[in-house]
Amino acid sequence: VFGAVAVYFVWRFTRALAGARAGLLSAALLALSPFFADWSRSARGYTGLALMALISSHSFLTVIRTGSPRAAIQHTVATVLAIYFHLYGAWVFLVQYSFFLWLALRPTRARHAAAATEVSRGSLRLLWRSFLAVACVTVLLYLPTLTQLAQVANARGRAPVRAAFPGDLFYAFASTNSVVVGASVGLLAVIGLLCLRRRRFEASYLATLLGVPFFVMWLGARPMDLYVRFFVYWMPFFACLVAVGVIGISRQSVASRSGRRNIGVLVPAMASWLVVGLLATDWLRRDLRPAAEAGYREALQLMHDPPGQAPQFAVGGDAEMFDYYTGKPLQVLHFVLDADRVLRELPAIRVAYHDMSWNAPQDREIASLLARRCVAQDRPPVRIFQCGF
Repeated sequence: VFGAVAVYFVWRFTRALAGARAGLLSAALLALSPFFADWSRSARGYTGLALMALISSHSFLTVIRTGSPRAAIQHTVATVLAIYFHLYGAWVFLVQYSFFLWLALRPTRARHAAAATEVSRGSLRLLWRSFLAVACVTVLLYLPTLTQLAQVANARGRAPVRAAFPGDLFYAFASTNSVVVGASVGLLAVIGLLCLRRRRFEASYLATLLGVPFFVMWLGARPMDLYVRFFVYWMPFFACLVAVGVIGISRQSVASRSGRRNIGVLVPAMASWLVVGLLATDWLRRDLRPAAEAGYREALQLMHDPPGQAPQFAVGGDAEMFDYYTGKPLQVLHFVLDADRVLRELPAIRVAYHDMSWNAPQDREIASLLARRCVAQDRPPVRIFQCGF
C-alpha cells in the first residue's frame, strides 16, 4: 500500500519541480522499478519510509515557498512517521534542519538561492515549530527502546570500508544487467539535477538528501549492517531526477532559439527516450514473484518437536525475534560462560542461532562452542544445535 501511494506522491513532487510530463514519467518509472516493488511487498518499513520522506520533502519545500500552515502540519506528521518506520528517516530530518538553519542564519543569500522565492519569517517560524514537534514526538516514541538501541549499536560496531557498496547501490536503483543502459540512466539522473539549476535550493536539497547520508554511513559510521535496502527511500527521488533529465533534454530538442529544430539536440532527446524504453522493457520482463524459501517459522519447527523435552535457548542478533515464531520465550545466551554453564548443568538443550554479519563476537564464540559439543542441524536461515540428545 505504501509503495502504491508513493507512486502518486512522486507524481505530485516531480510535477511541482518540473511540470506534468516529468511527473507522469517519474510515476511510471517508480511503478515499474523492480527494486522498489521488491521492498514494497516485504512488509517492512522501507517503502513506508520512502513515502513519508516524499511527503516530508514536498511539505518542507511547500512551507518554504508558500508558508502554508497545512503543509507544516503535514511535514510534522510525515517526518515523525519517517523516523518511526526506519531510523534512516532521521537523515531526512537532519538534512532539512540543516537547510532550515542556513535559511534562518543567512536570509539574504538563502532567499536568492531558493529560486527567488521570498522566505518569510512566518515560514521560518512554522518550520521551527515543526522541527521542535518532530524532535519531541520522536524522542517520546523511541524512549522505551533507547537502552536497547544503544546496546545494539555498540554490539554491531564498525566494519571495513566496503568498496563495492556504491556499485551495489547504483545497480539496485538501475536494476539492469546492461552496463550501457545503467550508465545512461545514471547520466540522465545527473542531467536531471542540472536541469533544476533554476531551482538551486531544491536541487541542493535532493543532492544532499542522498549524498550526505550515503557518504557518512559508507565512509564514516561504517556499521556492520549497512544494506542497500536501507536506501530504498531514495528510489522515488532517483526516478524524479531521471524523469526531469529526459523531459529537460526533450524540451531542448523542440526548437532552437531561432525556432528551428536542432538536429544536434534532437539526437540526445531520442537517445534519452530510447534508454528509458530499454530500461522499462527490462523491468517489465522481471519475474517479481517471491522466491520460495523457508522463513523463521518453518526453520524453528524443530524447537517444538517434541514439545517440552528440553529447555530452549537462542543466540545472536535475531534471538529475540525467535520468540514470535516459536510462540514462547526463549532464553538468550549472551556470553560464552553462560553457554558453558548451561551445557554442564542441563542434560539436554536446544539452541537456535542465525549467523549474521553483524552478530557480536560473543555470539560467534558461543556458536563455535556449541559446534564442538553439540549436533547441528541447518534449517536455513537458522542453525539449531541439539545438545545431550
